[in-house]
Amino acid sequence: MFKVGKIKQISNEKVVIKPSYIEKGSFRNGKTTYTKINTLSFEVSGDNYAFSFETSKANEELLKIPMNEAVDFKEYLFQGEIFFSINDDKTYMDPDMSIKIYRYLENRFEITIHFNTEEYNPEEEYSGLIQFSFDLDDYLIVNKES
Repeated sequence: MFKVGKIKQISNEKVVIKPSYIEKGSFRNGKTTYTKINTLSFEVSGDNYAFSFETSKANEELLKIPMNEAVDFKEYLFQGEIFFSINDDKTYMDPDMSIKIYRYLENRFEITIHFNTEEYNPEEEYSGLIQFSFDLDDYLIVNKES
């Protein structure tokens, strides 16, 4: 669900979640070692709007979120990699937002985002609500194959 402005419905809604990865490097005893960490990238879009972000922690870290408890999802995201775009023309990086993740039914999660761009441009303010759910099992299996 993607709502912008006066909680108007946005048509052609789509949520795309893709497996991704990051490499973390460490230097020890004169050797550099790289570790591949499986993550997720999210893009929620509608006719004129898109909101995208990527996790910065391993997918298995999401399994540590307590069941039936909403937690702040910001600590799981890359800062500087959260984007709200309008008409592929104007993009706001790291908008003011509250983003919560809620774990339910084993590995199913619901993400709720409230955002506001007023601090960037008070004359052209956008605020919105995005809410969607996904099953982490779909991505744990894919990542094990890669």
